[in-house]
Amino acid sequence: DLYNGMKNRHTFGTSGARMILFLSCKNSPMGSQIKLEQGKKPTFDIKVGGTADLKNVTVCRFNGETWTEPMSENIKRGNDRFMGTWEDTEIDASGIYYIRVLQRDGERAWSSPIWVQAEAK
Repeated sequence: DLYNGMKNRHTFGTSGARMILFLSCKNSPMGSQIKLEQGKKPTFDIKVGGTADLKNVTVCRFNGETWTEPMSENIKRGNDRFMGTWEDTEIDASGIYYIRVLQRDGERAWSSPIWVQAEAK
C-alpha cells in the first residue's frame, strides 16, 4: 500500500511532471538495502516512462568517498520510454546507487537509492 511504499523508500521524485521510474537490483526495488556475495557485481534494471521525449538517463553512484556517474545514456529524439539493464563492473565493495532522468522539456526525476553492501569474506 501507499504508506508502506513510502516507509520503505520505494519512491521517486520529479520536478513536477508525472513520469514513472523504476529501479531494482536483484529483484529488490529502489529504497532497498541488499547484500551481494563477495566478488559479485550489482546489476540494475531501469524503466522510465516520460511525459515528453527523454534526453538522458544517468546512474549515480557513491562508493564511500566520491559521487560518480558510471552510466549515462543519451536518448534519441522521439523516445519517451527507456528500459535497460546496467551492471557495475567497476566496483567490488559497497555503494549507493540512484537514477537521474532528464527530459527534453527540462523536467527531471530521481529514484530513491539502493544501498548495496558486499558481504565480508
